[in-house]
Amino acid sequence: MTKYKVIDPFDEDDNEIFDTEEEAQDHISEMRSAQALGAQILSWDNPGEIDYAYDEDTFEPAEYEIEEIEG
Repeated sequence: MTKYKVIDPFDEDDNEIFDTEEEAQDHISEMRSAQALGAQILSWDNPGEIDYAYDEDTFEPAEYEIEEIEG
């Protein structure tokens, strides 16, 4: 049976395995949402800091990959 592994570019040891591609996509959506929230909070905590500026329209979350594996 095919399983799906989400490759996390920030943590090579935390590549979760899912039964369906849809579950893997949902996990990626959650991770991207958390990244956007984290960037927004950093922006609030550091007003005026260019390094932590957050713009919802231009924010680009990390790219995750889904890899098919035999399970």
